Amino acid sequence: TAPAAEMPPFQFGGLMAIITSARYAQQCHQGVPTVVHLMQDKTKAKGVFRAAFIYAVGIYVTLSFVTCYYFGSRINPVITLNWANYSAGYPSDAVPIWARTIGFIVMMLPVITVTACFSIQMLPLTETVFLMVPSEWAHSFGTAKTKAYLRVVWSLAPIFCAAFEKDIEKILGAVGMLSFFIASFTPCALYFVARHCCMKRFGPDAAQTPYHGLSSNIFLAWVVFLLSFALFAVVFFQFFDKFVL
Repeated sequence: TAPAAEMPPFQFGGLMAIITSARYAQQCHQGVPTVVHLMQDKTKAKGVFRAAFIYAVGIYVTLSFVTCYYFGSRINPVITLNWANYSAGYPSDAVPIWARTIGFIVMMLPVITVTACFSIQMLPLTETVFLMVPSEWAHSFGTAKTKAYLRVVWSLAPIFCAAFEKDIEKILGAVGMLSFFIASFTPCALYFVARHCCMKRFGPDAAQTPYHGLSSNIFLAWVVFLLSFALFAVVFFQFFDKFVL
């Protein structure tokens, strides 16, 4: 019997993990402007990002299905660590080189991707925080030095936190709940307030501008807001039930 047969077709308790992981992955779009800025031919950005997203999704979906089928219910929360002792069915004292190589490549995947994303995310975060720094500080230390200091501080912050909490599921749960405010609640609230203020000042016609697209719709904004609220409630209760209560 394949290990996958041991697993139930659906597990409600796993919603927190999949929702928070998806929300965390969604935050990667914040690094897109930084990558575009580094590209020489920016007209190819659309194709590059489309290919990158398809490649990343394909890799992780394939990895998930293969790991689920091969390891069944004995899956490590950090999915790539399941491949640490991958033997392809051979005895532990006779594992072929190609099997060890596959296991090593799979385990290195998150190391490579996180290392790349860490610096990409750090640049827009530093630029955002720099705009909140008092101007006299920037003049005293210089723009370049101030940004350099900020990068060091914000680089050490997640490393310092990781020294106290090593449970990846708990980390993703906390970060995932925070991402609801960053990616859903705050943008929707800003849209509602901006639309209301424009209509109040300029009249009903101000509800639409030349920049409106198919997604610039009050109905869709409410759908996103309410759906995000429902998902946040699921994550919130499962997180506290598992890690707090």
